[in-house]
Amino acid sequence: MEINEILEISPYSLSKDQKRELLNNRLHELTRKHYEQCLPYRRMMDAMELDMDNLPGYEKLPFLPVRLFKEFELRSCEKDEIVKTMTSSGTTGQQVSRIFLDRETSSAQQKCLTKIVSHFIGTKRVPMLILDTSAVVKNRSMFSARGAGILGFSMFGSKRQYALDENMELDIEGMKNFLEEHKDETIFMFGFTFMIWQHFYKKLIETGYLPNLSKGVLIHGLRFQGTVVDGFRLLDLAVAPVTDVVGGGQANPQFVKCVDVQHSIVLSIDS
Repeated sequence: MEINEILEISPYSLSKDQKRELLNNRLHELTRKHYEQCLPYRRMMDAMELDMDNLPGYEKLPFLPVRLFKEFELRSCEKDEIVKTMTSSGTTGQQVSRIFLDRETSSAQQKCLTKIVSHFIGTKRVPMLILDTSAVVKNRSMFSARGAGILGFSMFGSKRQYALDENMELDIEGMKNFLEEHKDETIFMFGFTFMIWQHFYKKLIETGYLPNLSKGVLIHGLRFQGTVVDGFRLLDLAVAPVTDVVGGGQANPQFVKCVDVQHSIVLSIDS
């Protein structure tokens, strides 16, 4: 099945067996493509004696350590076909992972993101509350996966408001005005789980400001699921109360009470 055919499928409409078959077939196709078009990958697969004519189920395909993307230029397209290079988060001087995208892959990513998010917020853009600071986008030295995530999801926002000011403090007045202006509308909220816990939830508790987010749809990115913050695993903090949760873990009741939204969707991006 080609990617354009997959994009015609409604999100979450397939059974577990159907998803497994689809994923297995696609990963087999990709494994063969990378083997043919990426010499370092081919050498690694040959060293592991992977039989390309008799590939195992996707669970047993060789997984690559993340650090390889820091140490090698792993790409399956020509250099002049690269339209975007994504890098991982990293401090100054630290080596970062590099993911090279050609035009077809970049377009497919955007289409997939639109399809999934539209399932929860509809096909029209809605007011967006970004649970972060605008500094992460304005300051190029801070720009990485976090800034890219914010920019990527911002296309779904008709009007955008940052919850934090440039000093990482709650912009209470800004949020009050924004939520009052859009009180009868669905509010799309996006942020990263650690930022939401450390700089949004805890600050709300400190200030006593508990905004009405009952019309909110919260999508948050989760990295390093095993990380423990204030006695909770990030994965446990991630799961908010109501109906649609992508990911596992147990809900933290304080977090649930404070961030009481229509839907909470966890994007697991462990690395």
